[in-house]
Amino acid sequence: MFRRIARVLLLTSAVAVTAAVALVVALSMDARYVVESFSPAQFDAEAWRAADERSRGSMVRDLIKRGLLIGRSRQDAVALLGPPDHERERKLLYTVDIGQRFASTPWPYMLHVNIDAETGLVTQAFYVD
Repeated sequence: MFRRIARVLLLTSAVAVTAAVALVVALSMDARYVVESFSPAQFDAEAWRAADERSRGSMVRDLIKRGLLIGRSRQDAVALLGPPDHERERKLLYTVDIGQRFASTPWPYMLHVNIDAETGLVTQAFYVD
């Protein structure tokens, strides 16, 4: 009886280890694909306004790094980026795909453009999931 239980436990452990190794390999392949398939691009306002989420995602880092929105009025920010996907009080939101995946599904991020209540100028631009 003890040998039978030991065999079942050994077989179950072997299956679990094999499944874990297969999962790690599959996830690392997907991560490698994401890195290789995504290349950052320089921000271009005309291209941004005509772009899909993926193309915007390739430009969003450059947009933020160069501080192109900081100090602009809401109207100037919208003229640069086009109409936001969503808008909240003192915040413009744009959906971007920066190349992150959950399993094989794109994981969208939002570019937040924060506008100061007193001055009406953009004070922050950042993206989060």
